[in-house]
Order: sequence, then structure tokens, then C-alpha cells
Amino acid sequence: MPYSKDYLQYVLEQLAGLRGALSRRMFGGAGLYFEELFFGLIAGDTLYLRVNDTNRPDYEKLGMSRFRPYADKPHLSFNYYEVPAHVLEDADELVVWARRALQAAQAAAGPKRVLKAKRSPRASELAKAKSLPRRGTGSRRS
Repeated sequence: MPYSKDYLQYVLEQLAGLRGALSRRMFGGAGLYFEELFFGLIAGDTLYLRVNDTNRPDYEKLGMSRFRPYADKPHLSFNYYEVPAHVLEDADELVVWARRALQAAQAAAGPKRVLKAKRSPRASELAKAKSLPRRGTGSRRS
């Protein structure tokens, strides 16, 4: 589902208090990430955040809808709910809801997934090269 660049920019500005949230294009929409952890998405100029049993009631009591990516398959949905307009408009409140979405995403990822920045392939190569012994650096004995 397409989204406008202005809407994406607005959401990212509202999430500035999260420090480190970024977006990536995905399937015509935009995915929201924090240190490689996927916690939200934008589709059709609507923001959806990750839910689980802990934060889902907050969305349901306000009558918010689940993310349903396929119009011809309304029964198929994901664990992402539409963010209420009053939350989106209040940057501090949106950050609180986003942190809960991050907790839900972390729980879904399991204990093996740790929040940390991913190294680029080039950085990994450089680190490996630094750990290898260099020629001609050993001491000579006479």
C-alpha cells in the first residue's frame, strides 16, 4: 500500500523522542525499525504498531483496526494495529506507545534477539582483518 513521503516524515518527526527509529521501504509501504527490530509500519498513510496481549487492549478499547494487507482476504491480519489519531498527534504519547510496540516486537523475537546495532559487512571485514597477525611484525632473535 503506497504512502506519502510527507506522512512518513511526519511520523518520523513524531517519533524523534525514540532516538534511533528509522524507516525502510517494504512492499509498497514503510517499515519502522529500532536497532534492527521491526516494530511498526506505514501503509496507505496509516501508522500501525506491533501488539501482543499486553498492549492490544489499548487499541481494541478505542476501536482501532488491525492491519489487513489483502483486501480480498479480510480474515488474514497481522499483530499490528492502527494508531489512534490523538496518539499520533501527541509526540510524547506516541513514543510511549512505540516503546510498548518495541516490547511486543522484542517478546515475539524471543530471548535470542538482542537490541543492538547491526554491523555493516565492511565493518565486519575490517574487524576481522585487524585480528589477523601481520607479516613482519614478529620479533627476530639472533
